Amino acid sequence: MTLSNTGIWDTAITSDKHYFTFVGLQDELKECDDVKKSYNKLKADFDNSVSKLNDTLINQVFTIQALNQDIKKLEDKISSSEGNVDELQKQLTEKNRKLEDSQVELKELDLQNAQLIEQLADLSEQLNTAVEDNEQDRQQRNACLKKEEELSHLNNNTADVIDDNKRLRDDVMKDESLVSRKALF
Repeated sequence: MTLSNTGIWDTAITSDKHYFTFVGLQDELKECDDVKKSYNKLKADFDNSVSKLNDTLINQVFTIQALNQDIKKLEDKISSSEGNVDELQKQLTEKNRKLEDSQVELKELDLQNAQLIEQLADLSEQLNTAVEDNEQDRQQRNACLKKEEELSHLNNNTADVIDDNKRLRDDVMKDESLVSRKALF
């Protein structure tokens, strides 16, 4: 009686395959968890950046509004003044320069906001791809497990058939032995 004839060897190999499949699934789950952790960290960083950007953006909008109001008041003072307006003109020039600087900063913030939104979209796409890949891998592994279960079942059935054949062979050999003994007497 050899191991291959009894199906024990095949069962051991199948068990090893199940173990390695299980270990592979654990590795896949760990990888998926790592991707989710990375995504959550990046999303938190993104949310933090957007929050800071929005605060800065709101502050910049208020600054621009205040500068526009100051410019309007200075223009009104200059137009209603009859005396020397040099100091008012200097203030107006300074306010206009600040307004231009603030508008440039606002455009830069808008560009940063667009870049952050693009980064979030990329991260979201990467996460969706990773999830889809893991789902496909899971489905393939499930199909493999089902086939391995079927193979194990067939191995068990084969072992049963082999055992039945051995019993039949032994019975035939006993019957032949009895027949040959009776023939001698």
